[in-house]
Amino acid sequence: MLGIRLDATGHAYVAALISASDAPTTNGSRHNGLGDAYVAKLSPDGTRLLYGSYYGGNDFDGPAKRLWLGDDGSVYVVGATYSRNLPVPSAHQPQFGGGVVDAILAKFDPVGRLVLSTYIGGTLEDDAWGPSVDAAGNIFVVGRTQSPDFETTEAAFDSGHNGDSDVFLQIYSPRGELRYSTFFGGRDFEDGRFLALDPAGRLVVVGTTRSADFPTTPGAYDRRHNGGSDVFVAKFDVRIAGQR
Repeated sequence: MLGIRLDATGHAYVAALISASDAPTTNGSRHNGLGDAYVAKLSPDGTRLLYGSYYGGNDFDGPAKRLWLGDDGSVYVVGATYSRNLPVPSAHQPQFGGGVVDAILAKFDPVGRLVLSTYIGGTLEDDAWGPSVDAAGNIFVVGRTQSPDFETTEAAFDSGHNGDSDVFLQIYSPRGELRYSTFFGGRDFEDGRFLALDPAGRLVVVGTTRSADFPTTPGAYDRRHNGGSDVFVAKFDVRIAGQR
């Protein structure tokens, strides 16, 4: 098991990585390859499986350790995939981007149906952590990319790949439309791990960097790289239609 959330009534929502072909399912889904993501909902006392579903293609598909639970009971999962044949309902990017591995984003509705699934990535290696969802249902994803052709949007903070691995930040509409995408980083290695929204709707991101030229702002606690891998905390003020 890689992630778990509880709703207000005590139901448990679980994301796991499964290589077995006999996990219990409720929607007829089947094990697809070397390792699949698996999403399940359990009754508050843990005695009943309310839904269970595989998610993946014919290769390895790994969910990140953190899933998000929407106010309506929808479950959001991100991670990475080696599979070229994922199911892709409502996908912004319906095809594998290239390289070895792409990031993924998937949404399951309150009864466990896959309603959104998309590849995220370019021609090199991409991976996602996150996610988070605001009150309007916009989906926020953070991760890392080595792809110089990773898709960015017109209002991006940084539209150019900086070197080695950059953080990426993306925002999707509730229906899976890409509303914002940007690189963030310096000339060395960055990895975006966690994100959250502050009360004003600004995006707070935490990760690691090995770049001496990592972008910092005046008044920051520490503007200098200290050696090896440093933790970073960054806040973005991204305004999109439909965000409260």
